[in-house]
Amino acid sequence: MRLPFLGLLAAAGAGILAADAWPDAWLAWAALFLIGAICSLLLGRTAPALAAIFFFFGFWHSHQIWSDQGYQISNQLTGLSQPRMVTALVVSAPNDFR
Repeated sequence: MRLPFLGLLAAAGAGILAADAWPDAWLAWAALFLIGAICSLLLGRTAPALAAIFFFFGFWHSHQIWSDQGYQISNQLTGLSQPRMVTALVVSAPNDFR
């Protein structure tokens, strides 16, 4: 049984998991992707192509995390922040789906 896209899926998943560990290094991920893509084009082998996929998904995922406003705010919070509980009452009218 052939599984032609299993290597691509594994490389992409591993890149995303690795980017979760180092989300601030998106420029390094981009540089490694470019190197991997050039090697893949020059060598024409599977391993450099899978490495390029790994680094691309690492770059893309870490860039998405790094550019997220919530991530930026969470980096600014200190350990002195106190959790707060807020209780709210929401009143809404029932909708008729006819």
